[in-house]
Amino acid sequence: MENTKPQKITKTNKMKTPIKIESIEITMLTSSVPFLLWKDGDYMGNTEADLIELFEAEPFHYATVLEGNYNFSAFNTYNYGAPIVLCGVHDENFDIAIVNFHRGGDARGNYGSPYFIEGYDNVTNLIAPQYELLITLDNGEQFYRQCENSEMHFPFDTFDIDLIDLEEFTMSQEIYEEINQKMEVA
Repeated sequence: MENTKPQKITKTNKMKTPIKIESIEITMLTSSVPFLLWKDGDYMGNTEADLIELFEAEPFHYATVLEGNYNFSAFNTYNYGAPIVLCGVHDENFDIAIVNFHRGGDARGNYGSPYFIEGYDNVTNLIAPQYELLITLDNGEQFYRQCENSEMHFPFDTFDIDLIDLEEFTMSQEIYEEINQKMEVA
């Protein structure tokens, strides 16, 4: 009977069967639920309605909610390469923010109505989100890695996840070894 269990590849054990990447997913980790942001080269539906629900945003109708002594700082997530573009202000303790979600096109304009975000977790997850990369191989192995910055940067030397065409891509020994070294087993 043939052994069908995938073999762990080491420097002395070369790949006998080519391994392909079955899927690549990037999930944004938020205070409420994980949000699938990117899958197999495409951004998923991160519409304004999705973001409003995800960060518990409320329409900013009345400026009276700002009564008190707030010291605001402005930000625009486009300036640091975040995949979700919005601009706004937050208080010094990150307890509240007023944001305008970008609706697409040139990031210097085309922002929607203002929304009020309340709560440290919601504000910090909105301004400086964390992401998790999940790579599933066709041999059943899964690997993950967290990224703790807003640029969603995963530092691989042997390949670029943004440029992989999964239909055509077959992993080399070098790529497989790098995934094993830089990522955790899921």
